[in-house]
Amino acid sequence: MHSHKRVVVCYLGTWATYRPGAGTYDLDKHFQPDLCTHLIYSFAGLDNVTNEIKPLDPYLDLTENYGRGWYKKSTALKQKYPHLNILLAIGGWNEGSEKYSAMASDQKTRKIFTKSALDTVRKYGFDGLDMDWEYPARRNGKPEDKKNFILLLQELRQAFNQYDLMLTAAVGATKEIAETSYDLPELNRLLDQIHLMCYDYHGTWDKRTNHNAPFSSIKDSVNYYLENGIDANKLVLGLPMYGRTFLINSTTPGDGLREVAEEKGFQGDFTREDGFAGYNEICNIYISSRGEWKIYFDGFDGQAPYMRNGAKWISFDNPYSLRKKVQFANSKKLKGAMVWSIDTDDFLGICDDKSYPLLRAINYELMQDTPKKKPSSTASLISVVSTSMILFGLLICRILVN
Repeated sequence: MHSHKRVVVCYLGTWATYRPGAGTYDLDKHFQPDLCTHLIYSFAGLDNVTNEIKPLDPYLDLTENYGRGWYKKSTALKQKYPHLNILLAIGGWNEGSEKYSAMASDQKTRKIFTKSALDTVRKYGFDGLDMDWEYPARRNGKPEDKKNFILLLQELRQAFNQYDLMLTAAVGATKEIAETSYDLPELNRLLDQIHLMCYDYHGTWDKRTNHNAPFSSIKDSVNYYLENGIDANKLVLGLPMYGRTFLINSTTPGDGLREVAEEKGFQGDFTREDGFAGYNEICNIYISSRGEWKIYFDGFDGQAPYMRNGAKWISFDNPYSLRKKVQFANSKKLKGAMVWSIDTDDFLGICDDKSYPLLRAINYELMQDTPKKKPSSTASLISVVSTSMILFGLLICRILVN
């Protein structure tokens, strides 16, 4: 159980169950409830014909037709771990924005969606719904989405209050998205938690290497939200358990930071997505190719590690950099931390002496802001973080120099 009073919101990308080899994530075998206060099942989708919520993977999500029934399997965790809140997330990047824009634009279709969302959440025993519309008024949405998103949340809030259900949302971190997409004071009024996605500030779309989640950008995002209508006790700092990969000119000397890069990055062996690699893949790359990769640490605006092997370049976070970010969250008295996503942490403990080194580091740092005696597990948590640091020995040397 947790020894701190903050939330640790754990998103699970359920498609991780189809990844090959050591990347395969199984809800029964690998999820550790003591490291999370919330599990968010990602994702459900929107039927653009009926305007109802729908499962995106019926075989995995449901029990019908000999399905694996992960909806019910996830909510059943509450019987053994009553501290857990299990929410269903709808949306995500791949779902887009256009059909959400259309649904939210009319009171009749909003009503249909609200009823279907309420029915689904109650049928499968979820504690609430996480709205992950990426993003209102953007990506082929309409300018009025900003207002219509609030109308949708108002109707969901009214329906969910009857059954004491949670309503949360994942929101874009940059000022540009916030200004275009959200009425922040209204979000603050209507939502139980606001999950600020402080990652993907940079990637191959920039055509230049840079940090996935630079510390200076995170500070700017958090401060903007706090200064424009969001209460600290509702804001949850989103942290990445993955990195961004790039391909640069192999003959370019130096560490490769902010160098011109190709439009596509290389893939990890498990996630198999251009420009993306889970922490479990990154630490495996380093261990299996020790001597070929060189690790650096940006002690300035980035406050994060990165590594290079010829033309291959990776920006990522490790236990040290995540603890620095959680320290900042603590200083701002935020509600806690959120991670995307637990299935790309080192959940098997291949690179460390215990599983989930990133998630453990986050919990450890949140515990430091709790004004009571530290539990006996502190020593083991310190050991986990220390072991992670040893694996990145070159990085530690750089940190000590700085």
